[in-house]
Amino acid sequence: MSSISLVTVNIEYGNRNRKKIKERSDLIIQNSPDIIFVQECNKKAINFKDNYDYIDYTIVNKEVVDVYLRKDSEWKKEYITQFDTKYSYTLRTCKIIHLKNTNTNKIIKLANVHLCGGRFDENDKVGGMLLGSVKEIHQRKNEVLDKLVNEYNIDIIAGDFNSDLICYLQNDLQPQHLSYFKKISPNTSIINFKEWNIAPYNYLESKNYNLALALNLNKSDISISQTNKPNTSIFNTHPDSIWFKNGTQIEYKYIDLISNNLSDHNGIYCNVMLS
Repeated sequence: MSSISLVTVNIEYGNRNRKKIKERSDLIIQNSPDIIFVQECNKKAINFKDNYDYIDYTIVNKEVVDVYLRKDSEWKKEYITQFDTKYSYTLRTCKIIHLKNTNTNKIIKLANVHLCGGRFDENDKVGGMLLGSVKEIHQRKNEVLDKLVNEYNIDIIAGDFNSDLICYLQNDLQPQHLSYFKKISPNTSIINFKEWNIAPYNYLESKNYNLALALNLNKSDISISQTNKPNTSIFNTHPDSIWFKNGTQIEYKYIDLISNNLSDHNGIYCNVMLS
């Protein structure tokens, strides 16, 4: 058996404090993950001190997601590919990497995602990201995930889901998130707001993926206090997520970028024992 460690982090293009995030990029690599997924990436804004190889997908779109692989990892690049969304007003790119373990020859497939649903996606090609039937909401929100599961058979899906994980766990919208939804789409039903949050998580759960979770964020315990919610964004939500199949979570940690004013997101570190 073999394990793989992963970090997913949204650095907001380094715009919050570009000089400081470059100086403090050691926060992102402090647990020496095998692979790092970055959303809203700016290569010039981070410094991994030559410990990581940048995986060059050649084609660069406006929505930048990047992948870095630790040079001394027992996992090596086998194959890469990417695809773009069709339904988002803002083009979203998903990057896929196949890794091969040098000790076991096991191959795993991982995907770095930044799902639609951010503040600039409310007016997409099909008439408004939050409008329409629940079926349409699911189609838009799950477009990337559906392709990853059914066409690529991905083992680990991680990144910025632009949905609130706490809403999925508690089946309730966070007040600040609800207020934002009402502002950008005032005539939309609360059911659609909720489905926008829970659709990607319900979909992956239905496909037998496992959710990586902190110990104090358990789906069987929905009594998370307001003061103890492990938010990963400054908006009191938890939009970042790691899902895996055929494995067991070994470790899970938050990477505190918010306190250092390096991003509007905290990162997530996870180590998974693969079966």
